[in-house]
Amino acid sequence: MAHQKVLCGTSLQRRLFMMIDIESGPSYSESVDSSEQVDDALEHDNDALVELARARMLMYLALVSLAPGSLKLAAVGGRRPDNPRRRAGGLVHLLESDDATVDLRRRLDSRATGLDITQGDGVDMLTGRLPGTDLMIGMSRRLFGACRALAEMDRRMVAEIEETSAMPTVYSSPQRLPDMRTDFAATAPSDVSERQHERHMAERDERVRSHRERHRDAFGQAARRGFDSGDASPWEAFTPVTPRLTSPSEDGFLEAATADTYLAVEQDSLDLDVETA
Repeated sequence: MAHQKVLCGTSLQRRLFMMIDIESGPSYSESVDSSEQVDDALEHDNDALVELARARMLMYLALVSLAPGSLKLAAVGGRRPDNPRRRAGGLVHLLESDDATVDLRRRLDSRATGLDITQGDGVDMLTGRLPGTDLMIGMSRRLFGACRALAEMDRRMVAEIEETSAMPTVYSSPQRLPDMRTDFAATAPSDVSERQHERHMAERDERVRSHRERHRDAFGQAARRGFDSGDASPWEAFTPVTPRLTSPSEDGFLEAATADTYLAVEQDSLDLDVETA
């Protein structure tokens, strides 16, 4: 059925924004066809891969900002040969009703590694709980690798741009989320007004856009290398501590996943209107 999504938040410039995305839900077969095209694009189209990695960059930055010991693995059922419609493209699957995930987790014990999950035809999602929230987020190794490669490219790009800028950078590391209030106060000259700072940021954003366009192929190749490397490497190549398998559903989380992303929320935090017998 048609549904409506409403997202609301605050920007770094202290402005409230709202996005309303109204969609008419297509038939399941149409969704599968579209999602299989997305899968094919990720495998062969660098621009599509860069677009996905940039769309998930905040998720990546959140994961790498967490204490390594707090990161866990969640096993998610993958696509099976006897069911080619399983986990296609960007379709979101609710895992509590996902037979492939339930079956995979039944076959794993608490000592299972990421290799055990992939050998069981599953996806080993790296997950972490966002501090102060009831949410747990995660992503696949291949998407993590693509995001990591783009974050490093962005770090070098911003450093290069800031070398020719009149004001110091407020975003110096891909593993550190910027705090506009403290960073600007600490780095900007005292006689620089907020209006001047906003003008500087707008100019830098234009430089970033121009730089990315000029080096479009380089960004695409970097994302592809990260994507392929992540797909072929264990999580130990990305994290200093080996993440251990967890069972979010047993801890009271409701879970959902696409082919490369994961989201869970504590059931107790939801105001579910459930009729009791």
